[in-house]
Amino acid sequence: MIGITITDHKQRSSEFAFPKLQVLLSLTAGSSRLTRNSLGDPNYLYLNLRALFTEQWDSIARDVWNDSRPKLQHIRPLNHASIGKYLLQVREHLAKVQQDGCYLIVEPDLLNQWPEIFISTTAVVDKRGSKTTIRVINNYSFPGGVSVNDFTSTFNFPTISYNPPRDIARRIFALRKRHPGHPILMMLGDMSLTFRHIPMNADHVHMFAFRFEGFVVIDLACGFGWCGSPAFYSLAGSLINH
Repeated sequence: MIGITITDHKQRSSEFAFPKLQVLLSLTAGSSRLTRNSLGDPNYLYLNLRALFTEQWDSIARDVWNDSRPKLQHIRPLNHASIGKYLLQVREHLAKVQQDGCYLIVEPDLLNQWPEIFISTTAVVDKRGSKTTIRVINNYSFPGGVSVNDFTSTFNFPTISYNPPRDIARRIFALRKRHPGHPILMMLGDMSLTFRHIPMNADHVHMFAFRFEGFVVIDLACGFGWCGSPAFYSLAGSLINH
């Protein structure tokens, strides 16, 4: 597995606060890739936009924690046993998501430097209709009573507006009225990878981590399974459609 390992003595001894390091990595990830990729790379525009707007979006995707949340996690749970059956697929998944800039993978001793990191349980399930493709699931509701979702306050989250049947019907009606007699086509696609690029606020990203084969994997995006993610998915979608 390809992992980000911070081995430079200066970086380890600098006592970088985790949020500052996360912002630094988010911004430099885009700029460093831009120097390695040509203008013909289809990812060029995306990487450029990511580098430019990470800080602006970071000020929006903020979560609020309950007063009951401890500063440090007392017990760090183990992963679900299912993960042991899919080690190769999990390694491939981690390498891909890390390459996309959504995972920060570090050596375990950095937990001593960043003790505020919360570890959640991770499990693996087969994707429907596939015997080789998996879905990695972060269980932010476990352990009960002391999980990430238990410590999350949802009172200040953006309001979710979700009514696909009405929106689709209105779009079809508008197109039919504008272009009578022409066929109306609909494009279908899997949007899950799109939502993987909605970043979490740097001050709170330490709450979304898990362990795998001795490494600590920190999710830099609003992950599936966190009760706050749907609100920010909706917010991002509204901004895109605006």
